[in-house]
Amino acid sequence: MVSRGTPAMSMAGDLDPWQVSSELRVDIFLSQPREASVRLWNAARDVLNEEERQRARRFVFDRDRDMYVFSHGLLRLLLARYMVADPRELTFASAPGGRPELVSPSSAPIRFNLSHTDGLVGCILTQKADCGLDVEQIGRVDYRHLVPTALAPEERSALLGLAEADRPDRFCEIWTLKEAYLKGRGLGISYPIRNISFSGFRR
Repeated sequence: MVSRGTPAMSMAGDLDPWQVSSELRVDIFLSQPREASVRLWNAARDVLNEEERQRARRFVFDRDRDMYVFSHGLLRLLLARYMVADPRELTFASAPGGRPELVSPSSAPIRFNLSHTDGLVGCILTQKADCGLDVEQIGRVDYRHLVPTALAPEERSALLGLAEADRPDRFCEIWTLKEAYLKGRGLGISYPIRNISFSGFRR
């Protein structure tokens, strides 16, 4: 089961914990920080540990600090709700490649991934299976200078076969798919993404 576009407002308090099942369950949550309630913002701030608070204070710009606080606090709230745990007691470690993983409590086989861009936070949670998620703002960067390093030859050829007006959206679609794949596999941002190729996109 996949939940898409769930509003940010009361999700952390209204979700039912997972029931243990052999069926793979995947939940995706999308949240717009600017639309979130004061209650949720306060809850996100309150559950961060001291290391996260110190990291938040090191951000130069308020918008970056706020995004970090909201996204990491929201992740803690979601994980804690699913596991019936105190969000403040969750501990994390970085796997090889930099992917964050839940260390404690370890009573549930939960995998997760977090991504954010201007105005949007995305979080994916699964049972047992590795997962990855990426969200991007379309038009944020000029895609043309990224094509040689980001796309495999067959992807580049397919992109150039589209009308100019359709290329930015398609590039962003491929880019986010590759980023999500790398994060799900734990390969790290240094992996050459042009060595990964996806096909089957509709025109």
